Amino acid sequence: MSSKRSCSLLVFVPISIVSTEHRLDLKTLAVGHVLRMCSIFRVSDLVFYSDPHASRQDSEICRAVTEYMLTPPYLRKMVIPIKRELKYVGVLPPLSLPTHAVSRIATFGSVRKGYVYRCSEDTCFAYVGLDKPCRFNREEGVFEKHITLLRIDGVEEEWYDCSVLKDDDVSLYLGPKVHFFDKLSKALTRMCRSGLIIEFTKHGLPIQELLRYVDHSVDKICTVFGSPRMDVSEVLRYEMGIDMPSLATTISSKHVAIDAVVKQGVKSVRTVEAVGIALAALNTILHLKSVCT
Repeated sequence: MSSKRSCSLLVFVPISIVSTEHRLDLKTLAVGHVLRMCSIFRVSDLVFYSDPHASRQDSEICRAVTEYMLTPPYLRKMVIPIKRELKYVGVLPPLSLPTHAVSRIATFGSVRKGYVYRCSEDTCFAYVGLDKPCRFNREEGVFEKHITLLRIDGVEEEWYDCSVLKDDDVSLYLGPKVHFFDKLSKALTRMCRSGLIIEFTKHGLPIQELLRYVDHSVDKICTVFGSPRMDVSEVLRYEMGIDMPSLATTISSKHVAIDAVVKQGVKSVRTVEAVGIALAALNTILHLKSVCT
């Protein structure tokens, strides 16, 4: 299993990526494809933003599908309620993250996600997909009916002795954190300050130009994708009356517009397709430069 990247890699996609599909099964596949691409290329944060063509229904589909996919399979029946938006999640390929592809046999030192079902003043119990529950000392921020990250330290007759872990305590890549914003400008201002913003657009520079922008001074890379009907700068002009370079300057970030598809053979590349293409190209460049590995 791979470790986390040495820098933050964020992906910004519009909620309307599913608006071009008119059936729930196809909308589900679109969201699942984006999340799987982000997981394959070890994206730290996946940000969905509302664009002018986003609908509330599509937002609910994005929320429900990503929550389902990022929940370990052994916890889904326990924590995910039955929803119309999840009718077709069975067609999605599994993410197979380290906390998903776990053995049914306990291994000391292994990391699992557990559903906390009971807590006293100083002790909690969680279900972790094993024959016995995990027992651990209660810490600040741990509540009943929530999922927490746990390490198995030992075994007793009736439970496993476990300890609570923070995300920073684990070097393994555990999947992207998912965020939702009502505006792209707000999302970028909140999450991309003092970073490198890569705007993927067919009007951008050739992909090899990224070699000039990526170096070891970069500790945050934000990849931004437009909607099926509007480029990134068009979305920002709709929201704030400014384009992407102007916003990047305002938040002290570098900006470059890149065309990740060289001489495309079709009229337009869908955002869902562009995410996979762009992340694959960027991953190769980061590997070549030994940056954000």
